[in-house]
Amino acid sequence: MSTSNDEVPLDPALFNPDIVGEISTFHGQDESYYPTEDLAWDEDDLDYETEEELSEEDEQLSFKNGPRNTKARINNKRTIRDLAASSADDDDESSGEDEDSDHEPDSGDLRRLIGAIHGHDVNQGNDGHGFLGKEWDRSMDEELNELKEAEEAMRPGRKRRFKLRGEPELSVEVSILLGKANLAFVEKKYEEAIPVFEEIVRIEPMCRMAWNNLGAIYQDMGDFERSSQFRIIGAHLTAKSSDIWKELASESRQHGLLSQAIYCYSEAIKVSKNDVESMWDRSYLLFEVGRCRHALAGYLAILKISPHNPDVLREVAQLCATTDEKELPIRLFQEALKHYQSTVVSPSIEWLADGFGLEHIQILVRLLIRSPPGSTRTTHPSGSSDAVDDQDKVQQHYYDVLKLIKQAMRWLQGRLDPNWPGFLDWDLLEDDREYDPVRQNREAWEYLSDPRYEQSPTYPLDNELRTYLGVSRLRIGDEDEAALHFDMIKSLGVEENAEFCMIIGDAYCECAQWDEALDFYHDLASDQ
Repeated sequence: MSTSNDEVPLDPALFNPDIVGEISTFHGQDESYYPTEDLAWDEDDLDYETEEELSEEDEQLSFKNGPRNTKARINNKRTIRDLAASSADDDDESSGEDEDSDHEPDSGDLRRLIGAIHGHDVNQGNDGHGFLGKEWDRSMDEELNELKEAEEAMRPGRKRRFKLRGEPELSVEVSILLGKANLAFVEKKYEEAIPVFEEIVRIEPMCRMAWNNLGAIYQDMGDFERSSQFRIIGAHLTAKSSDIWKELASESRQHGLLSQAIYCYSEAIKVSKNDVESMWDRSYLLFEVGRCRHALAGYLAILKISPHNPDVLREVAQLCATTDEKELPIRLFQEALKHYQSTVVSPSIEWLADGFGLEHIQILVRLLIRSPPGSTRTTHPSGSSDAVDDQDKVQQHYYDVLKLIKQAMRWLQGRLDPNWPGFLDWDLLEDDREYDPVRQNREAWEYLSDPRYEQSPTYPLDNELRTYLGVSRLRIGDEDEAALHFDMIKSLGVEENAEFCMIIGDAYCECAQWDEALDFYHDLASDQ
């Protein structure tokens, strides 16, 4: 089988977290939390096509007469956000279903895959086993592209499903053949067993044992692709098959069949609605094959289940960087920071290692610095009211970044709580002496209204955040305070902090302070 990973189809309805249930690993606000209307999405970029489902009568006819009539399909646009958001209708429709065992394979989907195995849809050629790799790939792609869950959400009423309850009642002929095939299988006479099992599934396609035994035979023969095809059909015919699907997904991934692995994870999610692990693995694979927007929707679905999850937020930030989505990660990180500051008053060492910590603060500040207001707007004539308004917005933006850095670091260091014994309101000061490496080193420090500021311990500040603190000071016009931060970065070694020195030089250039910019660029060039 030669599955192409360039165009990996999938069922976006599985991104709907209501389909996979709700759990919470990290501190969350409540079950209703989810980034919805407040967040900025590029609707044009995130749109994709779905197809309206046929009526039950048409669906029945399609099973009897072959492929569905494409004229009956109506295109409808839905965004990833729509599919990732909750649906009260979905809740009502699924309320009568069990968590893990009531996923029922659609007969059209199953017959399409079985048809690909037998080669019913195309000329079979000379392949004695009826294996047509391209036809199998196409059939799997068609199933994934049906977007059945999405279609269900687009119209009222429950979708008719083909219910499977145990093994079908086998005819005498099939029972005799099955006994013969099983005997050859146990004796490892695979050349005898294979054609008999294939005859069984031709006569009775719903015979799960025949499909699974064929899969076991080809697995024992070292032919994973054929084995997986048969086992996928067997998994469709197996109740509570989440573990089977995940095993198939893992093996497909190991063999480089990423499209098939994504498909198997999709089926695992359908069966086990709380399977965040499969949601994560599938989103990761979608990113691996270049389907970044679908991967992003998958991670957003996990955030519905586990709001403010630090690991998911990290992945969202990375994906948004590839999709040029700026507003979404900023708001998600800001909401997470606000939430954790209110629920984790004094972060422990364990929390700082595994939870929402310094790395996430760095990501948020980096996003804010790179996305100033008006960065994509048309330049207005100098002195115009619009230009003045834009400049005010830019200055307010960098002032907010400055404030965020200082307050976030206080929280990480356990100093944000006013009830803390050594609490000092550093926001009353107009400078950043809070993060000076040495106390009582500034001019006129002894004239401060409260001497405790210069008597307090020194507090460390990450080099990247110090750089951005200086950039924020520079952009609001506080050049002297900015220079103190920049000189400190340079004193720590230009070579060791080359990235930050380049950021400083660029910031001076953006502010038309050419001499200062040249100083940093020259130092960088000298260290090469």
